Amino acid sequence: MWGKVLRRVGEEGLIYCGPDIPGESCFRLPGRSGYEFLPPSARRLGRVRKAELMVQNALIASYRALAASGINPRVAFIPEGPYAVPVSKMM
Repeated sequence: MWGKVLRRVGEEGLIYCGPDIPGESCFRLPGRSGYEFLPPSARRLGRVRKAELMVQNALIASYRALAASGINPRVAFIPEGPYAVPVSKMM
């Protein structure tokens, strides 16, 4: 599934907004880190609030950048996260 997403949006089109992924580990993942969209003051916040800010700020920044380029922005939400493992129901 991730290969399909990456082919469609490219690595820079994928933003990981997961506060459970340590910031120093994000460089190993394709795409951008949601930590790029957090203000320094957010470091002391809880994980849920961090995730909310990551998503909010990433959406705003992405929308503005695309709209300024004349591109009609679109968003896809992948709820299972980067650690999802597809499992056959036949097992």
